[in-house]
Parts: sequence; C-alpha cells; structure tokens
Amino acid sequence: MCLTLDELDDAPHPDLSVIVPTYRRLELLTRTLGSLLSQHAPGVQYEVLVVDNNSGDDTRGAVEAIACEHRNVRYLFEPRQGVSHARNAGIGAARAPLIAFIDDDVEASETWVAAIRTAFESHPEIDCLGGPIRPRWAAPLPAWLTPMFWAAVALQSDKGDPPYIDANHATPCLMTANFACRREALQQVGGFATTYRRDEDRELQLRLWAAGKRGLFVRDVVVTTEVPRDRLTKAYHRRFYTRVGASHARMRYLESVDAAGRLIRDAPKRASVQGTAPFVYRYLFGHMARLLWNTLTLRWHRAFYDETRLRYYLSYVRTRRRDERRSWLALPGELLTLIMALLQRPIRRQLAARVRGRQAA
Repeated sequence: MCLTLDELDDAPHPDLSVIVPTYRRLELLTRTLGSLLSQHAPGVQYEVLVVDNNSGDDTRGAVEAIACEHRNVRYLFEPRQGVSHARNAGIGAARAPLIAFIDDDVEASETWVAAIRTAFESHPEIDCLGGPIRPRWAAPLPAWLTPMFWAAVALQSDKGDPPYIDANHATPCLMTANFACRREALQQVGGFATTYRRDEDRELQLRLWAAGKRGLFVRDVVVTTEVPRDRLTKAYHRRFYTRVGASHARMRYLESVDAAGRLIRDAPKRASVQGTAPFVYRYLFGHMARLLWNTLTLRWHRAFYDETRLRYYLSYVRTRRRDERRSWLALPGELLTLIMALLQRPIRRQLAARVRGRQAA
C-alpha cells in the first residue's frame, strides 16, 4: 500500500536518506532500486528518494509501483534539467541526518547502507565519505584502457594514505555515484552548484574543504557501475578530458590546490597569461613534448595518455581566456609582466634570506 503524505509526516525519521537522481535509464534504475531494497542493514532505518529529472518515459509509473510495495521508497519530480538540481531536490525532501547519493546506473553492495551508517558512527570527525566504484564491463577492454583512465569511466579505487580528504589533502575527489554526507554539512555550504552539469562533486567538495569539513574513503562502502561500450572508445576519452578541462577552469581548480595537494583558500594575485597561471603552461608543454616522444618511440598507450592530458590543459587555458575575455593583443604585455616577475623572484628570496640572517643574529 502506498504511503500517504499524512502517514509520511507521522512516520519516524530514518537514519539515512538515499537519493537516486535519474534521467531516461529506467532499465538500469530498476537494478539500482533492486540493490537498495535488498540491503542487509539490521537496525538501520533508511528511505530511498528517486528524483526523476524530467525523463519523459514511464519512470514515474514504475517507481510509484515499487513505492506501493516498499514504503521506504518515494518518487520526486524535478523539471529543471541537471543532476545538481535533482540532487538538491532530494536533499530538500530527505528526512534523515545522513544523506547518501548513488547514480541510476549503479548497484549497491548488500551491506552498502550498513557500511555507511557504521562509518559515520565510527568516525564522528568526518562530514562525508565515499567508497570503491567497481566496474561491470559491457564489452572486452581495449589494451590501452588501463587504470590510469578509470576516472573517465566513473570508476573509483583506493585513495591511498591518508584516507582522509580535506583542505590538506584536496586532490582526490569522492565521486557522487557513491557518496554520503551529513545533512548539516550540505546545508552549510549550500548543496550542489546548479551552474555545473559536470564535476559538480569536485566543486561541492572544494567548498566543503574550504569550510573546514573532512571526508573519508571507506573501503567497505562498495558499489558496482555499468560501463557502456561507448566509454571504451578513444573518442569518448578525448571528449571527456576536453569537458573536464573546461569545468575545472570554471572553478579554477588548478589554481586552488598547490603542488602538495593543499587547498589554497586565499591565493595571492599572480601574473597570468591569458587568464591562466604560468605553471599550467608548464604542464601543457610537458605533455606536448611527451606526446611527441612517445609517438616517435611507438609507445602508443603512453602517447594516448599524454594526448588526453594535453586536451585537458588546452581546454583549461581556452576556457580561462574566454571567461576572462582576454584579447590576444594583451599577450605581449602579459608575457613581459611574467618575465619581470620571474626575474624579481631570486632578488626577493635573497632579501628574505638577509632579513632572516639579521633576525637570527
């Protein structure tokens, strides 16, 4: 029997709300819901909120039929296109202090819900967490698709040590295909930025780390994702890194995290070339040189890796230039300013060393 609004108001609040944004993936969504409704989670009360992001198919009918059999399932409709809109709608309707996110092409392990609850109870110092995203391949893997390309096919493996991700370890990203967060932390930073249709998880987490929040990679919080055939092609990876470069440029990701992986909260104003920090060009030209070398030495797999990274940096630079409306006419002046800054750097270091020497004396 379907749950009425009055019954929902009177029902006790669950421990965990699971949000599933969906868009025209009814067959895969059915698998996702099947995995969520067969959880082994003794003592954990959880609800499942399916947010239909204007699918236009029979998603509503299918989910409402499931909701009539499982009273912890609810259907929500979000007409504004974009997964950030859908996730924010789910956050607004969620009733639990812990909110988990899973994609509509992902299946949760049978202890996923219990592992999330246990991790938050065992680690009161964390505000969010993520876990492994394992593949179910739709076709045999091409030889070039090694683990260094797995982020592009939405896979997530061990983040290494330390397992914490925060302002001091800001390089890793906990993918929202397998992500959970305390409601209070999400509300404090304002949820997902709806201006981002890609890398919205990265942008959200930069704001979480800037607010002093902390994440954790939990090996027991495991899901499996469907990896379709089109993601096993080089054309897909070329498009992927071009799009990611553009979205990272919009959030100024490369200028927000230093070489040691620490978040830079108040970055000093530095000389830029066409709106991009000079060190980005160093990476760009480095991959360009390695691409040429690996191509000449017939190391095709390494050459393709460098090609994808080159596309990322080119897209980053192009987007920064467009967003800051830089003119090519300004390039000579920018280069001169950069050269002067580089020449002055040794002088500043010598002066600072002299001051330290006098203070020590």
